Amino acid sequence: DGANVLVSDKGIRGVVIRLIEDFTGISVNDMTIIAGSAARMSKVADIAAECNLSGLEGVGTVPGTVGGAIVMNAGTHRGCIDQAVQDVAVVTESGEKRVLTKDECGFAYRTSRFQTDPSLVITSVTFALRPGDGQAIAEHLESVRQHRARTQPHGKSAGCFFKNPRGQSAGNLIDLAGCKGMRQGGAVVSDKHANFLVNEDNATASDMLRLAERVRKIVAEEHGITLEYEVKLVGEWDH
Repeated sequence: DGANVLVSDKGIRGVVIRLIEDFTGISVNDMTIIAGSAARMSKVADIAAECNLSGLEGVGTVPGTVGGAIVMNAGTHRGCIDQAVQDVAVVTESGEKRVLTKDECGFAYRTSRFQTDPSLVITSVTFALRPGDGQAIAEHLESVRQHRARTQPHGKSAGCFFKNPRGQSAGNLIDLAGCKGMRQGGAVVSDKHANFLVNEDNATASDMLRLAERVRKIVAEEHGITLEYEVKLVGEWDH
């Protein structure tokens, strides 16, 4: 889906593998859910609610797939996906199937072992959940989705571009630095949520990155904080 990814205008030197079909399955077994890495996080969360299982409310509205959410340790202010993970099934470069425990996944804020070890391909994830009120969970998920629709841009973007510094909001820092509406080529800092860089007019990947660098520089000058990218740069870049 491109969430949290910015692909170079030069493309990617190599083969890109997209997991589909057999990797989209979702099964429920008592207090656990096993989801294929290509399954939608929103669908997994909805099924958990239908089964009166709690634990995915914090990530159930995050766009993207289960595998992508694991790689990024995706989350919201309510928590990150690692809090619900029991284990992660992977395939190595040599074709060996392995199951990694939660501790072996190296989870931290918006990162995991999988960002630095490209030899591992995630195939499925087992979530360990707890009993909950399905109706209340479903209502919460719907409320959060409506809030996201009101407060986040609907245009083309890779999601939040920068990580939140500890105890602060990257979007708020960018807003206070006066960067909302700033443009670079066809890319613009969203007026709706300043941590979103939107492709408004056929922006190139270089437009997006140059805009991000300008924003980082201004925020550093205004607040003394250097923002870190949450979005991953993929492909061949000149810098």
